[in-house]
Amino acid sequence: MHEKAAIRVATKSACRGMESSERDAKSQVVASSVLGLAPWEKAGCVALYSSTLLEVGTQVLFEQARSAGKVVCFPRVELTGGELVFHRVDRSNELVKGAWDILEPTKQAPVCELSTIDLFIVPGVAFDLKRNRVGSGGGYYDRYFSRVTKNPMKIGLAFEMQVVSEISVDPWDVPVDLVVTESRQI
Repeated sequence: MHEKAAIRVATKSACRGMESSERDAKSQVVASSVLGLAPWEKAGCVALYSSTLLEVGTQVLFEQARSAGKVVCFPRVELTGGELVFHRVDRSNELVKGAWDILEPTKQAPVCELSTIDLFIVPGVAFDLKRNRVGSGGGYYDRYFSRVTKNPMKIGLAFEMQVVSEISVDPWDVPVDLVVTESRQI
């Protein structure tokens, strides 16, 4: 089995073993850490992700961003081109089930141009100590970030059980700038 595939299997299995109350409590701790970071405070436009049961929840970050007057964008998968497009979302009920049954904005929601997004909160199945990430395997975020002309801050959210010592890196992989777990920042 390819190393990234083995990491996906192991970390997803560990996350499935978490009770929802534990997942919620750890997500709250991660969110509190992010809310105290200077890049969060300075950001006028934040890109979040719609969390699944295997990821750190982002609802608290969404609510705090909106109450602070930040513009919030969520990704939508363009299945025809295999690309992410970020759209503005003002209320969580504006998200609908999309590709892979993940909540995403509708195609009609206003597009957030890459140049306007100050901070990306990035999901991952696993991260290593050098801030490399293993995603779900579609390469959506790596392709998106390869088009970046400015270098916005990228923060990966993970449960501590999703941190591994090392991930083999492919040439197209884009690391995040910071990983925040319920125990530490990497």
